[in-house]
Amino acid sequence: MSALSATCVTRSGGLRIFGVTGDLIHFTLPTRWSGVRDGAPFKELGGWTFVQVREDDRWRIRSYGWAVVEFAWEA
Repeated sequence: MSALSATCVTRSGGLRIFGVTGDLIHFTLPTRWSGVRDGAPFKELGGWTFVQVREDDRWRIRSYGWAVVEFAWEA
């Protein structure tokens, strides 16, 4: 099993809202990860996307996903 430690930071520009329909909302967060896996540092650019639903006056995550657009091992 590999060892992984990472930090997640949302990039400037932050939250992007794509749609609200009734009790559903969809939004994305551009994200930068950096960390160390098995002693080797890496950086990764990507984004989270979420669908949330309002239930009993609270927002709950219905689904989410992650996409990688760039990955690099650091020297």
